[in-house]
Amino acid sequence: MIMKTVYKICALLLALGGWEASVACGGGGSSNPPPPPPPTISSVSVFGTASSSSVCANVPFTATANVANEVSGLSYSWGVAIGTVNGVADFVTTTSKSVTCVVLRPPGSTNISRVSVNLIRNGVMVSSGIRDLTVQPNVVPDQPSFISLQADNGFGSPCQFSGGTFSVPAVAGAYQYEWDFEGFTSVTESPFFFVWFNNADLQTISVRARGCAGVSPDQSIQYYVIPSFESPCNQGPILQEALSVSPNPATTEFTLKTSEDYVAAPAQLSNQKTGKVEKSFTISSTSMKVDIRELPAGVYLLTVDGKKDKATKRIMVNK
Repeated sequence: MIMKTVYKICALLLALGGWEASVACGGGGSSNPPPPPPPTISSVSVFGTASSSSVCANVPFTATANVANEVSGLSYSWGVAIGTVNGVADFVTTTSKSVTCVVLRPPGSTNISRVSVNLIRNGVMVSSGIRDLTVQPNVVPDQPSFISLQADNGFGSPCQFSGGTFSVPAVAGAYQYEWDFEGFTSVTESPFFFVWFNNADLQTISVRARGCAGVSPDQSIQYYVIPSFESPCNQGPILQEALSVSPNPATTEFTLKTSEDYVAAPAQLSNQKTGKVEKSFTISSTSMKVDIRELPAGVYLLTVDGKKDKATKRIMVNK
């Protein structure tokens, strides 16, 4: 009975396979474990480049082979498509898995340079890896042309405690973009920048493009962050507006549309920060233009004393 049980266990182990089952059951398997997996290059990392995917011509950077199952006795054959390795040549064999590379300016319209490495063991190449880098031109990028804002809420103006994405058109020769927002500087490799609006009121954001020969002039924009408790940011019912203003933000004038209840009513534009009344006028019709060329940039409250009630509207003035 015992022998039958042992036989059944061995038969199951052998069916599953493996040298341990063969040895345990007295089979013909070897008593030595299988050889370890060969070393391989899983990826090539670069440090000191202009960005994670770009390099400035003639500027040294470090390339490192990331090796899995690393053992002793390995050598590495490094090559740079257009440049040098360790200051020697474009193709160098070394025992180090990290080397210093310099990429030169590619000829013609080509702007991609390839860093490659072959892993050699006992004179045989067992693995390889490559890293393609964009070679940026040696220029100071132009100033970003303008900044756009896409607010998560879809209202055009961002709400406090919500997010939004600023963007600029891609700038030729730029490998990074530096953004200044609420006293902090952030760097992105794409011309997009997501922010979380912690503070309400008038805010300013600036961006500059970073290139191999320097940084562009700043481009800035001002915007108004709606306090979280105000409609529509409080997600309560959005009532029909008594006053309609366009464009908003405005520069030299805006068109004010109202109902008949506000025709002939007195109106005031007051600075939201100081409370000072900067302009007074009378509503002359249900649609009229209001000249604001004399107003400095900022956020203003338009207040109209109608026949039945008082209406207010926030207006942003840009210069």
